[in-house]
Amino acid sequence: MLDGGRKWRARDVSLSSEGGKRPADHPLNAKRRRVEGAEVTGQRLQGTVKSFAGESGTLSSPGLAQDVAFQKASLPAGTKSVSVGQSVEFVLAVGENVSAESIALIH
Repeated sequence: MLDGGRKWRARDVSLSSEGGKRPADHPLNAKRRRVEGAEVTGQRLQGTVKSFAGESGTLSSPGLAQDVAFQKASLPAGTKSVSVGQSVEFVLAVGENVSAESIALIH
C-alpha cells in the first residue's frame, strides 16, 4: 500500500508520457495502418484461397507479403465450402491479426 493506505493497481500507473496511449509512431499503430504495402482500412482486395478446413482458412493476395486468415462466417451466406485456388474479393481488416471480411467469390 502506498499513499496513505490507498492500494495501487496497474491501471492507475502509466509508463507512457501520453497517459497510457501508444505514441503515434509506435510499431503496433503502424501495423494497423499498413500491411506490407496495402492501406488497410476497409480496402477491398482480390486474392485466392490458399487453404480451407473446418471453420477457417487462409487467402493469398498479390499485393500482400503475408497470408490473410478468414473464418467461414465471412463467406457469402449459404456457402458451405470453398476450393483451394478459388478467386475471391475481400475486405482487409487489421486488429490483433490480419484477417479477411465480407468475402465474395469470383467465378
